[in-house]
Amino acid sequence: DERRTARLMLCRQVFLAVAWLAVAVGGSSEGPRRLAVLHGGALQGASAVGPRGQGTSGSVPVIDLAPLVSPEEHTEEERSEVVRRIRVACEEWGFFQVVNHGIPASVQESMEEQMRAFFRLPLAVKYLVKRTAGNSRGYADDELTKQRRDWKEMFDLGHVPRPDLASDHPENQVVDGYNQWPSEALPEFEPAMMQYFHACEVLAQTLMQAIASSLGVEETTFTSSFTPHTSFLRLNYYPVNPEPEPGTLGISRHTDAGAITLLLQDSVSSLEVYSGSKEDHADGQWVPVRPVRGAITINIGDMLQVWTNGKFTAPEHRVRTNPKHERFSAPFFFNPSYEAVVAPVEDVVGKGKAKRYRDIQWGHFRSQRFAGDFADKGK
Repeated sequence: DERRTARLMLCRQVFLAVAWLAVAVGGSSEGPRRLAVLHGGALQGASAVGPRGQGTSGSVPVIDLAPLVSPEEHTEEERSEVVRRIRVACEEWGFFQVVNHGIPASVQESMEEQMRAFFRLPLAVKYLVKRTAGNSRGYADDELTKQRRDWKEMFDLGHVPRPDLASDHPENQVVDGYNQWPSEALPEFEPAMMQYFHACEVLAQTLMQAIASSLGVEETTFTSSFTPHTSFLRLNYYPVNPEPEPGTLGISRHTDAGAITLLLQDSVSSLEVYSGSKEDHADGQWVPVRPVRGAITINIGDMLQVWTNGKFTAPEHRVRTNPKHERFSAPFFFNPSYEAVVAPVEDVVGKGKAKRYRDIQWGHFRSQRFAGDFADKGK
């Protein structure tokens, strides 16, 4: 309706205004954190309400998703066991890897092949699809995380408007920009990326239903918040860093802003998760997330932390540079609708228990977070 469209357009204007400000003068990654916490503190990457505050050791669990992906071939007991394992992984790590996840190997391989081909293009060709203040999708080699420049190149793509719907239909309201494709140089790039993007959509929805079930609420509890969703796929390339300066990282420590992230890694082990509540608390250690061939790595984001009232917490993670090997990865960030208001779920909080987070409108939170991550091009 007209009011919904007006709100979406306002959200787009705010997003682009913040993005432009970030490009012009830089931004602070701490701004959005203050939006989330009850009484106005910072949204903790992992509050010490569960086992993660005890400095979990060991390795990130690997979970076979076959009973959820092909339920007709498995018993109810097998499905329940997978849901239980997901809950334990979310409580203890905020990270887990999944195999037999339903994304065909051919789809993964095609996407990876095109990703590698793109980053090997001449810089001048990549700059033809470079992201701007008005369009956050496309190529970048100057990404910031917590105001520190990352040692990487990247390419973002996202939702494609549906031609069968009106341009002002809610599902066609795009806030963060439009996809740019290197079609002349790589004609197979777009179809490979969108095929993988849509496969990730299906897997993400399956995982969110399982997470809801693991919390003891209806599996459709989160569904309406993702109608339509605002997810995006990021391609990352980490060049070899033969002589890293102290403190140089592929990506500095951070938590992800959205609900969950689905990461496809290559064979180079560089991703690390902090096993404690937060590195600043010195209650854990950095643990490598070893790549498992064909697996998808899952981690919790800030919004799921809020929905669960801190029962599941968004873990700090980082990517180390490598002195010998380049690395490629592709995270799919499963994000709510820009209009979605994220708040602790009553049945998860529990009767008589206090909510630890106030309501957050995802579109506003995302625009503020974006301001702290966009590179400063003004100096």
